[in-house]
Amino acid sequence: AFTRDGALPRFFDHVDKRFHSPVRPVWLATFLAFCLSLPSLGSTVAFSAATSIATIGLYISYALPILMAVAWRKNFVKGAFDLGRFSLRWGLYVILEVLFITVVFCLPEASPVTSQTLNKTSVAVGIVAVGTLGSWIVWASLVPKSYAAAGSSSWNGAAWDRCRGEDCGGARGGERVEG
Repeated sequence: AFTRDGALPRFFDHVDKRFHSPVRPVWLATFLAFCLSLPSLGSTVAFSAATSIATIGLYISYALPILMAVAWRKNFVKGAFDLGRFSLRWGLYVILEVLFITVVFCLPEASPVTSQTLNKTSVAVGIVAVGTLGSWIVWASLVPKSYAAAGSSSWNGAAWDRCRGEDCGGARGGERVEG
């Protein structure tokens, strides 16, 4: 989706014609994950922090759409799968569970806590959260309202407009692919 929507630098903004997948961004993600895992080779605290950060990030990425569905029930467009009258109840449970897991994964593993055993997960997650929210706020203030409105029906409508005639993740000539 990042490649299709033009969210990456130009070199990585490419869908391979042979494999119909974003090969360059996959290799970029692999390289970055490898680099981020190198400190964990020498320290169990670093390994614990790396796995905690990955787990928290994964849980939050699953919980955000659920949070939006709970917070903005009237405006949220439901997909093919719906829990019906249990949606709100399970949504609240999932949000609370993710909050609990996030706190637990940020706690230190050893006692007494020293500078060597301090779990730095909360610092890393905080930096990513502030950076993500900050860039989102800056983008929202810099992007003209007409550009943002062009994608309002499918979030990335403006990105599809630049796909004329190219293979853009299954869309051709501005054709939109939902999902």
